[in-house]
Order: sequence, then structure tokens, then C-alpha cells
Amino acid sequence: MTALRRSLPWLVATAGLALLLAGCSPAGKQEKLMAGADRHFDAHDFDRAEVEYLNLLKADPQSGRAIARLGLIYSAQGRSSRAVAFLMRGRELQPNDLAVRLRVGQLNLVTGKPTEARAEANFILDRQPQDAEAPSLLVATLTKPEEAETLRQRLLRLPAPAPDRAPVLTALATLELRLGKPAEAEAFLARAKAADPAFANLYNLLAALALARKDLSAADAAFKEAARLSPPRSPQHLQYAQFKVRSGDLPGGIKLLEQITTKTPDYLPAWLALAEISLMQNKLDDCAAQLERVLGRDAQNLEASILQGRLLALKGDPAKTIAHYERLAGQYPRLPLIQQELGRAYAVSGEATKAINTLNQALALAPNSPEIALMLAQLQNRKGDRNGAIALLRRTVEQRPNFTPALVLLADIYRAQGNLDESLSIYQQLEKQAPENAPLTLALGQVLTQQRRIPEARAAFEKAFALTPDSPAPLEQLVNLRLLERKFPEAIALVNTEVAKNPTLAGNGQLLQAKIQLAQNNQSAAETHLKQAIELMPESPTAYFLLAGILSRTNRQEEALQQLNEVLTRNPKEVTALMLASVIQDQKGNYPAAREGYEKLLAINPQSVIALNNLAYLLSERFKEWDKAYDYAQRSRQLAPDNPHNADTLGWILVRRKQYLRARGLLEDAVAKLPEDAEVRFHLGLACYLMGDEPAARTALELALKQHPADAAWKPAAQKALALLSLNPEAVTAADRPRLDQALAEKPDDPVALIRLAALLEREGKIDQAVATLETSLKTHDQSAGTLMLLARLESRRQNAAKAMEHAREARKLAPDDPEVARSLARFAFQNRDFTWAASLLQEAARRITDSPDLLYELGLAEYSVGRVTEAREALRKALDLAAQSPLNLFAQKAEATRWLEFITRTDPAVAAREQSSIDAALSNEPRFAPALAARAALQLSRGEIAAARETCQTLLTIYPDFVPAQHQLVIMGANLREYNQPLFDLALKIRPQFPRDPAVAKTLGLQSCLKKEYARAVPLLKETVAANPADAVAWYFLAQAQRGLNSADFTASLEKALSSGLSEPSLLTEARKLQAQGK
Repeated sequence: MTALRRSLPWLVATAGLALLLAGCSPAGKQEKLMAGADRHFDAHDFDRAEVEYLNLLKADPQSGRAIARLGLIYSAQGRSSRAVAFLMRGRELQPNDLAVRLRVGQLNLVTGKPTEARAEANFILDRQPQDAEAPSLLVATLTKPEEAETLRQRLLRLPAPAPDRAPVLTALATLELRLGKPAEAEAFLARAKAADPAFANLYNLLAALALARKDLSAADAAFKEAARLSPPRSPQHLQYAQFKVRSGDLPGGIKLLEQITTKTPDYLPAWLALAEISLMQNKLDDCAAQLERVLGRDAQNLEASILQGRLLALKGDPAKTIAHYERLAGQYPRLPLIQQELGRAYAVSGEATKAINTLNQALALAPNSPEIALMLAQLQNRKGDRNGAIALLRRTVEQRPNFTPALVLLADIYRAQGNLDESLSIYQQLEKQAPENAPLTLALGQVLTQQRRIPEARAAFEKAFALTPDSPAPLEQLVNLRLLERKFPEAIALVNTEVAKNPTLAGNGQLLQAKIQLAQNNQSAAETHLKQAIELMPESPTAYFLLAGILSRTNRQEEALQQLNEVLTRNPKEVTALMLASVIQDQKGNYPAAREGYEKLLAINPQSVIALNNLAYLLSERFKEWDKAYDYAQRSRQLAPDNPHNADTLGWILVRRKQYLRARGLLEDAVAKLPEDAEVRFHLGLACYLMGDEPAARTALELALKQHPADAAWKPAAQKALALLSLNPEAVTAADRPRLDQALAEKPDDPVALIRLAALLEREGKIDQAVATLETSLKTHDQSAGTLMLLARLESRRQNAAKAMEHAREARKLAPDDPEVARSLARFAFQNRDFTWAASLLQEAARRITDSPDLLYELGLAEYSVGRVTEAREALRKALDLAAQSPLNLFAQKAEATRWLEFITRTDPAVAAREQSSIDAALSNEPRFAPALAARAALQLSRGEIAAARETCQTLLTIYPDFVPAQHQLVIMGANLREYNQPLFDLALKIRPQFPRDPAVAKTLGLQSCLKKEYARAVPLLKETVAANPADAVAWYFLAQAQRGLNSADFTASLEKALSSGLSEPSLLTEARKLQAQGK
């Protein structure tokens, strides 16, 4: 095996040599082209080799060698989209090319086909036991511990000297490490190193062991040696660079990657790694250029395409991001990573429902992916489905007990629910697992603080501070504990001591000192500290707003502005003075002056995140210049993509621009990071309100009002929105009309008011007006499931079934997890006679809504409509039991449920005979009452009244076409027919899978198949019939006829069986004797 295979090269080419080949025969030209291409290939000059192999394929499209070599070139270069096709075709044409078989095996491994990968590894080892890479491929196929011994024995039984060579010893070490036995792994690696100290792969494993020991120095040395011993384009070079990046040496990692791209510019994985780093550093132009290098060589490169989508997202273009990932999802519908990225894009744009749906698809494709589960749980939590998020996270941590992000989110949700004991338990577990993780220790202290366990909280914060002495967060928490205990001198001394020890905390120290003074209502001292904080941290928004608040409370805004203007007269570019003056003018209500100040500041420093954010909000709220506001907010967001304040500003501006979906995503992010900011939560609540997501709006607005300052300007708007939300659309009356009219006069497109007005109009019988009202809402707002379901109901009342179903389906798309939407859609499906779908939807709804007798009644009828009689009976009984258990469970359909349940039990012929008078009476009053018809059919069939039973069953099927018991009875009765009947044949064929062992169904289908002259189908069915009933002379007769049609020698024996079993039907008996006499 050549060095190429060990370096994992993956092919490309060079130019043709037409002038050199002039005058040669076609065969000679091809030989020279092949020889030249091979020379370039062996020299790793892949660009030139590629061109020559491609020229060869023009002359001979089936050249296995050229195809195989191209597959190896594309593989070596990382051009995966081309490599796959060429490698698979090369394997077909060159089945003994071990280099190709190795790459195919590696490809199978990464695409989730370990069995196929193992087959390739074994194929190679059978022919080349000392192969350098096949042993590692073999052990990489391990999927469960019990396979380990088989793999171990396979390697140890290879012909000597392979078991004592470095490749096999390294593979055995890998096996031990995967089984959690590092000591055994190290022993094998020591032997491997003694056998061949230049075998690169063993150093990768040594690096892994060093990382497990947290010995970064040893890991660095091992990765470096692996790279040194490996040829160009090998993964070892990339792994060393990635290690550098992950261990904190970003410049070192970038330098290594740049060395790789300089030496081998065709090696795409290195360009992709650089692009990812550029993306991480927010160097978007660099990232775009690096991706262009990749896509220029490999236009379909999947990894580059995924990064391209992330680049679009960071550029703030959600529509293009979504379109990009939707296109990729169409090309790769089974790839969970793309579904995951699409879900992320939907979430960022605020399309939470689509995001959840897409992530559910991703999780279905990769059910054990903790990353996808985490994203989905985060979205569920944001939407208020905390129980759903908890269930998903608990399942995730059961699979991955040490997956920290899932544990942290689970702890945070428990904390938000007030379940502090569960939250504390998780954080304590996490702190034991990672005792040097300061953020986890900090969170542990915060939970302890909430439980008022002050000494333990202090210990946690002190530990976090010791772990991260440059971070102000633990120091702030320690100060907060002193403030909670009103130990102000201790708090002051603590800050002074820590700042003296670590001057980098000076700015935050001044901010904390100001907080301490404000807690004592010492405005003057707080002002002094805040001014010093601004001097030390000119980009701290908290310091500016606290200082402006002090000046406002002490009626010194004008004095402060005069002083600041004096500063600005001396130095117009003094940005700190400009910032504070602008903030004061904003708070004073002098908005033109505030605007002028922010604009001047941005002319000096265009990158000021605070100024961009504040100006954006000012333009939006005071000047209604939403386009300009959007531009400034977008710039602020791009400069500080993790800043919750600019997320709030941009989200609120998007609300003003009626881009609610994207706004919601930003505002959810802001609330997650600023949970105590009532105004941010109000913004989120109003975005949800205007989207028509009433439960989320109600939750956010109620919590915002609980948190709000008494003088909050937005308080009346929140109260008004909640007042409208409190009106039940199903109970709105004419008395509510003035309030609705007032709301719509103020905001004609208020979706909540429009829905309630439409409901009122519907109650008044003004259906057309109600529809027009809702259509107005849909024109001006993003679609909501509630609006669409109400429209569906109204269209149904207008006898527009198609339109009703269309709206209901759209609602289902928007809210696939909403049981009420599923229930409503089931009603429309039932009305449209799609009984199977209705039953499925109601089953889903009943799993979520467990306390509704009416829903169980609807489920019982739907189950019955498709012939699931036992399930129908059970649902109806549960409905009646539930209603009986609680008087509060009002059950409007109680009498009807009781009647259905009584008649369902009368399908037993004996019961039906006793209750014949009640059955007849029921059908006299309601001729199409299905359970009574089913009972009558059972009674008729038991009495041998075949024609009457057939007619009753056919009537029943006009009501419920999928009612399986009636279908079954018709098929059984069809055994008496002696002519081919197409509807009967189709029906028997349809229900056969549901009754695979029913000899009566087999008999009818067998007879009809024989009459249709489909003898091959008839024979096994009739054999099944006579096996169940050996005395069935008719079945034996038709079996004989079918065998005769197939020229089977068994014909005679079957005919004899028919006659000896007492065949009595005259026409059949005459024909049977005639055939017996003829002997054929």
C-alpha cells in the first residue's frame, strides 16, 4: 500500500499531452497518458494527474484505473462530493484495488455503515495482512462492547509478523481505549513504538491518552510528531492545527493551517478549518474568501455549504440563510446536520414552530444526538413548554450522563420553575464532575443564594473567584451577599481588597462601589464612583444609565449638561462626555439633542456599540424612522452578536416593522440573558401577541407586569393587551363589542381583537363578515394556528369544505404539537370522510389531553369508523368513567356515548337476538345508525340470511367505507359466489393484510383469484384454506382448477380430495367428474 493511502489523499489532476502523443495509435496514446498520469499521481501532483486521468476517460469511459485514481485524488484533497461517486465506481471496476477499498470502508464508516466498513477492512486484511490502515478501520467499526473480542481475535490471528507490527498493535490499543482501559492501551502503544517508532498513527493515540490525563504538553508533542511523520494532505497535520486551536493557541493553529494551504493549496479541509476560525472571529470577508477557495474546486462540498449558511446567518440575512438550508435539506433530506442547521436558522428568524418541527425531524434521523436534543429543548423552554423540555433533557442525560450543556439547561429550567432542590442537585453533580469550572460553581452559588443558604453560597462564590480572579462576576455575587445581609462596610472592604490585589478589576470595582452606595441611598458617593467607572470603562452602558439616573433623581441634569458642554467645547471629540450628554438628553426628553449627540459620537467612533444601539432605539421610538433605526440596530448587532441589549433593540424595531417572527427570536435571546428586565419581557410579550401566539404572550406580559417599575411607560399597553387576551373568544358577547372596537380603532390590525370580533360576528350569524375580519388579520400578520382554525370553522359553516380543510391543514403545519389543533383538524377530516386520518389525529390529541370526556367520545366514534371496535369501546368507557369521577367534567355527549356503547356490545349474535326489538327501533328512528346496522348484520349472518346481511353491510360501508368488520363479513359471504366479482376481489385483497391467518378471507380471495385466472395467487391461498379445513370440498375443487391452470402435477390429487370430501354443488360436481374421466 502506498504512502498515499496512509495520508488519506483524495484525488485531482493535470493537463493532456496532445503534442507529445501526436502520431501514436489510440492504444499507444492511452498508455502514454496513463503512464504520465501515474507519474504525477505518485508524485502527489494531483492537479496535473486529474486532468490526464479525465482525458483518459474521454477515450475510455470505463477505465477502472483512471476512475479509481480519480476517486483517490478527490478523497485526498477532501473533494468529498466527487470522491464518493468515483470511489464507488472504481470499486466496481477495480475490486482488488486495496487503496480504493480502504477509502470506501472509511466512507462507509463516516456515513453510519459499520458493517460494510468492516467488510472492506476484512477484505484488505485477507489480501494484505500488514496493511498500515486496515487494522485501525476494523476496530473503528466497533459499535457495542461484546464485539470487541471478535475484533481482537481477528487481529491477533493475522499471519505473522502482522500481530507484532505497529499497525495492529496500535489498533489493539485503540480497542482497549474505547473499552475504557487506558493502561492496556498504553502497553500496546509501547510495543507499537518499539516495533516502528515512525508509525504516525500511534502518536495520535498517545495524544488522546495525554488529553484524557489533561496533559496538554504531552498531547502537543504527540500531535506534532504525528504530523511530522505524515505525508502532505494527511489528517495528522489538520489534527495538530485543530488541537492548537482547541487548547487556546489560536495563532499557533492558524499558522499551522496556513502552512498546510501554502504547501498543498488543493487540500480543502485546511481551507475549511480556516474558514471556520474566520467565522468564529467574525471575520466574515475572510471566511467568504476561504469558502470560495473550497467551492471553486468542489462546488457541491457539503461542509463548505453548511459553513456558507452560517456565514449568511452572521451577515444578518435570515431569509437567505433559511433558503440556503432549505435547498440543502432538499438535496440531503436524510442528513441530520442540515436539518439541525435549518432548525437553527428558523429559530434565529423567530419561526419557533418551524424550528421545532425541523429539529424533531433531525432528532428522528439522529435520535442519540445530544446537540440536536439540546437545541430542541432550548426552543421548547423558550416557548413555555418546560415539561416537554425537561422530558427531552432527562432522556438526553440518561444517554449522555456527562453532557454538561444539557445538565446546565435542565438545572436552569428547574430553577425557573422554583424547583430549587432539583436545580441544586444537578449543579452539585456538575461541580463534582468539573471542580475547576468557574461558571458552574457560580451558578451553584446563585441557587444557594435563592435558598438563603448564605454561608454555602459564599463558599461557592469564593471558589469561583479563586478560579477566575480576573472575572468581576463572582466578586459581584460576593458583594450582593453582603448587601443582602446589609453588611455595607464589609462589602466596601471586599471590593477595595480585591481591586488592590488585581488592578484589572478597577473599573468594575468602581461600579460595585457605586452599587453599594446606592443601596445606602448615598447618591453623591455613588456618582463619584460611577464617573470613575466611566473613565475606566467608557463602553459600559450600566455606568452611564446609573449616573444619568442619579442626575435625574437629584434634579441636576441641567448642571451636568452644562459641565459636559464645557468639556465638549474644549474637546468636541471627547466621546465619554458625548455619550453621557446624549443619555441625559434622552432621559430629559430632548430627543433631537440626544440624536445629535449620538450621531456626533458615531462620526468619531463608528464602532460604538452603545451609541449605535441607543440611537437605533431613539429613532424607532421617538422619530418613527424605522428603516434608519433598523440599519443602526443591525450594525450594533453585527459588532456585538451576543449582546442582549442590542438583541432587544433590534427585536423591538422588527416588531415595529411587523417582522414578528424574526423579532421573537431576538427578543427570546434577550430575555434569556436579561431575565430581570421587565421592559425586555414586555417587548417579547407584545411580539407574541402580534403573532397571535396568545399563551406565550399572556405568560410574558403577566411576568413583565410583576417585575415592572411603578412608572414604566409601557405598563398601560401591557395591561390593555392582557385585558383583550382575557376575553374568551368562545364566550365574547355584544357587551364586549365597544372594547373591541376601541382596540381596533387604535390598531386596526390587532390580531387578538380581530379574532374575538370574528367570533362575535360568527355568534351573531354574520359569517361572511367574520371571514372578512379574519382575512384582514392574515393579510397584515404572520399566520397563526388559532386564526386559521377559526377561519376553517367559519368556512365549514359556509359549506366550503375544501377551504376549511386547507386552513386547518395550514394550522396543523404551524402548530403540529398543539393537541387542540389536532382535535379541530380531526373534526374536519371526519366531516370530509377521511376517517383514518381523523382517528390518528384524535389519538394524538388524547395522548396530550387526558381529562376531556368529549375528546374521548370523539375518539371513540373515529375509532369505530375505521372498524377498531375494541378501541372504540375502550374510549367510550373511559369518557363515561371520567365524567363520573368528577362532577366538574361536564360531558355534553354523555347520553350519546352511552347509546353508542350499548349498541357496540350488541354485535354478538346471541346479544343481538335478545335485543332485536331495540335494534329495529333504533334503525326505525335513525336508519343510518352504524352500531345498530352492525348488530343487525351480525344477526342476519348468524341466521344464514346472506342476501340481507350483504345489503346491511353494504349500507354500513356507505356510512364508513373503512369499517373493517363489515368489509370482513362481505368477504366471508363472497365465498358463495361462483363468478368473478371485481369489487369483491379488490375488497378481499385490501383486507387480507389485516387478516393474514383467516382461512375464510384466504378462501374468498383464492376463489376469486382462480376465477380471475390468477392461478399463481390462488394456489397458496387455497392451500392455506384446506390446511385449516381439510374437509372443504369447494376449496379443494378450486385448488385443483388453479393447479390445472398452472399445469401442476398436483392437480389430480386435489381433484380426488374434492370428490372424496363430498363435493355437492351440481355444477362443480359435474365438472369435477368430467375432468376425472378425462384424466386431466
